[in-house]
Amino acid sequence: GRWGRGLECLGLLLLVWAFAFLTGLSPSVRRAATMFSFLAVGRVFGRRARVFNTLAASAFWLLLIDPYLLFQVGFQLSYAAVAGIVFFQPRIARLWQPEVRVVSYLWQLAAVSLAAQLTTFPLSLYYFHQFPVFFLLSGLLVVPVATVVLPGTLCLFAAEFLFPGLAAGLGWALQQVVAWNNALLYALQSLPQATVSGVWLDWWAVVALFVLVWGLGAWSAVGRFRWLVVGSLALLFVSLSSVRASWQRQSIREVVLYRVPRNFQLDLFDRGGVLSVQSVENDPESVNYAIANHRSFRGAQVEHLCRLEGEQGQGPGWAFHRGWLQYGELRFLVLDPQTPLPETPTRADALILTGSPELRLREVLQRVQVKEVVIHTENRRALVRRWMRECEEMGLPCHNVWEEGAWVRRF
Repeated sequence: GRWGRGLECLGLLLLVWAFAFLTGLSPSVRRAATMFSFLAVGRVFGRRARVFNTLAASAFWLLLIDPYLLFQVGFQLSYAAVAGIVFFQPRIARLWQPEVRVVSYLWQLAAVSLAAQLTTFPLSLYYFHQFPVFFLLSGLLVVPVATVVLPGTLCLFAAEFLFPGLAAGLGWALQQVVAWNNALLYALQSLPQATVSGVWLDWWAVVALFVLVWGLGAWSAVGRFRWLVVGSLALLFVSLSSVRASWQRQSIREVVLYRVPRNFQLDLFDRGGVLSVQSVENDPESVNYAIANHRSFRGAQVEHLCRLEGEQGQGPGWAFHRGWLQYGELRFLVLDPQTPLPETPTRADALILTGSPELRLREVLQRVQVKEVVIHTENRRALVRRWMRECEEMGLPCHNVWEEGAWVRRF
């Protein structure tokens, strides 16, 4: 009867949301729990909704509660993956129907991975700038393991209360399964050419890729030629926009002072080349973590290296002498405790403060006229507050790298 179905629905909803809270309410778990809630409630009233309607209703409900979910990568990937699996997986699976049961099961898993990858790869390229080449193999590993680990973990919770001795053995077994699964995934990741990296897309290219994917999907579903034309035009747009964006990135000239704690790293990009200005004691791992993506985005390689601790250095188009850095028409003063101030007034595009030099900005600016003051991360907080207050009193632009992030200026 209806009361029985209502009690069953209430019990299922309590269990589902208890599990969702237990796992931390990640975007994918919230999506799945909300979808299941709509399905369970609809079942009580004898209504069987289409999956896409349920997917849209769950997204609407979650965004009604927290609109900022829309900008979370996990939320976007979760809904894109489910939409792709629902729409594309049956069509991919029908392309081949093996008679051997094991082969059929593996093909179904592969179809799920292909379908999910079709609708998530534009977001993956946009956010992570790489594409996993062996995603089919990783899908064949992860899905069966998840099928074992999820119910096994629920049994572990139950066994902890009822049979503590059994719980220890079950926990050890689950730990081994997860460890072996992770080891195999890391082995796949370490294979040569496991990922295609360094892919940079603008948001309109991501939109065009989605138009391409769903245009081809609509063409396969209804057979209308116009959807094939829409997909082809989207592909042409992606190709042209990628070429244009790559040309623009390599032609832009800019200076970047990165936010790397306890490391000084300044890059000057000029038409595909880069002059790297850094201190001798930089931690290579920390610096590379901060700068690698931006250099890849600019398509630039390090052509010249300048050390701050050296008295002087010179190369094509640049020169460094006792804190003064000249790069083309740009001139910077990198002021640390060992940098002498000029005896006669001079000009600079920017004054970069690092190493906590004990000085008054007013006295420095009497000798050096600058357009902007940049405060690096390697300065004591008391000095930083004082410098920022002095800049505010003088009406001089000031950029605090620690609080505002990397200092970027195009020229």
